[in-house]
Amino acid sequence: LDKDPEIQRYVKAQAVNKLLHSTVDAQATAPILPTEAELQAYYDANLKEFTPPTVARAQVISLLKRAGHEAALTQKTDTVKQALESKEKPFGELVKLYSDDPASKTYAGVTNWIAQGEPSKQYPQALVDAIFALKDTTSVSGPIAAGDWVYFVKLQERRDGQTTGFTQARPGIAQKMLRQKRVDSYQAFVTSLGQTTKVETFPDKVKELLAATTKTSGPPMGPVRASAPAATK
Repeated sequence: LDKDPEIQRYVKAQAVNKLLHSTVDAQATAPILPTEAELQAYYDANLKEFTPPTVARAQVISLLKRAGHEAALTQKTDTVKQALESKEKPFGELVKLYSDDPASKTYAGVTNWIAQGEPSKQYPQALVDAIFALKDTTSVSGPIAAGDWVYFVKLQERRDGQTTGFTQARPGIAQKMLRQKRVDSYQAFVTSLGQTTKVETFPDKVKELLAATTKTSGPPMGPVRASAPAATK
């Protein structure tokens, strides 16, 4: 069994882990925790990372432009405008009455969540801009001509992005920076090994090994255990 490729690969992986723990992660050489100044500098330089975008949902009436039916579109647009001004019916009912988008009628024209400042695959930019220009859930915008459609839109819900403060973001920043320092230490260690160790590569053999291992069903089953490395701070 010690000649089995899977077991040999497992032993090599454990050997590499042992080497890294005894060198790069050793107490004398382990990456030092980032300072308060480094944490604050990262936060200030990446403030956008801690501020989610403003998102909104809206209800949309979509009127389709049809070649040769321009007069009918103008009449229908005027009819929708008058219905909105009269406020006799909820916007959702007007969607079901007038929208030319069959799919939207089933859910009263409610859009999915749209992020401000990010391109939308479903809605034209003119419509997205109109949604975020609305001041409250009683405001309506339209008609908005974009491509083959004319839109009327009503804001349903808006959530402004709230920036996470430094105190709340600090633990995550510390973990991220420490992880990057450890990766940098690993890379520097590997580079130093390459400079002091003669290395030969055999691409053909590697290719054969990869082809052989992909045909196996997975790692060996059984009570195979490896001693856990010493805990590090």
